[in-house]
Amino acid sequence: MYPPINPCVDFAFKKIFGSEDNKDLLIALLNAILELNAPITAVALKNPYSLAAYRTGKMAVFDIKACDASGRWFYVEMQINEDRSFDKRALYYWAKTVTEQLSEGAMYRTLQKTYCISMLDFDLIPNRTEFHNCYTILNRATGQDGDIHDLVELHYLELGKFNKDYADLTTALDRWVTFFTGAQQLDRQLSPQTLTIDPNISKALAVTERLF
Repeated sequence: MYPPINPCVDFAFKKIFGSEDNKDLLIALLNAILELNAPITAVALKNPYSLAAYRTGKMAVFDIKACDASGRWFYVEMQINEDRSFDKRALYYWAKTVTEQLSEGAMYRTLQKTYCISMLDFDLIPNRTEFHNCYTILNRATGQDGDIHDLVELHYLELGKFNKDYADLTTALDRWVTFFTGAQQLDRQLSPQTLTIDPNISKALAVTERLF
């Protein structure tokens, strides 16, 4: 039996979280990262994974775009290769996702909040030790008034900065990051209970094992 494929690889990430059959995994991942007051319960994929497109080489974009019933939009990307200008790239794709909401003649007031989530297998933010950092637009003088420009929320998860042992996994996000950083060494039947206590992780491991 082949070892599981690294879930951080672009096509694997897209298959696991961008398929219609696995929307529950995307919802679980988004809820773990965003911790919203109103959790996400359902999403519509805007660019779902297509096996036929992948096999014919027509799938060149492996990001994931989705929206939920309340109108919130989500852009999720996994990046393995180091890109020192990734902060600018993230802003570009956030802006692009926002503009896609507007049909011709639509009003600006119809724009909905867009969350841009970047999962990185390299360090982007040199002066931060936390693996998860979130950025919004605030009043520089007061650090307040975030509701004025509340369409913007960018999340960066630098996987290499996560250093918890299995015994220390306490949150859903802890378990997801451990899945990303250690799935190739994990076995669904032998994985620590602190990880597989989450049925979404168990399903993600099963999907990863079937990718060959």
